[in-house]
Amino acid sequence: MGRRPRHLGGRDIVESVIQAEDRLKVKEAYARACRDQEPYDIQYRLVMPTGESKWVRALAYPISENGRVVKVRGTLQDITEIKKQSSPCERVRGACVP
Repeated sequence: MGRRPRHLGGRDIVESVIQAEDRLKVKEAYARACRDQEPYDIQYRLVMPTGESKWVRALAYPISENGRVVKVRGTLQDITEIKKQSSPCERVRGACVP
């Protein structure tokens, strides 16, 4: 994705690479995972160091110890090409299939 995992930095740096319009959706999914101890599967856009925008699918799950979430682990999948091939109607609606 243009960055090495160890070089993503703190929360502010991570949030800064998420497209502004998608930040709330990502924050809410993370908050629900921590609060409800449920995994999430969402799609959102990242801004690359070049300024290019890429679509990603985030699959994450909370890890609990003694009934308390101590971290959230997951993966990001680049789905930019899939989004480019989606129908014009889906692109206009900004539809995201969980």
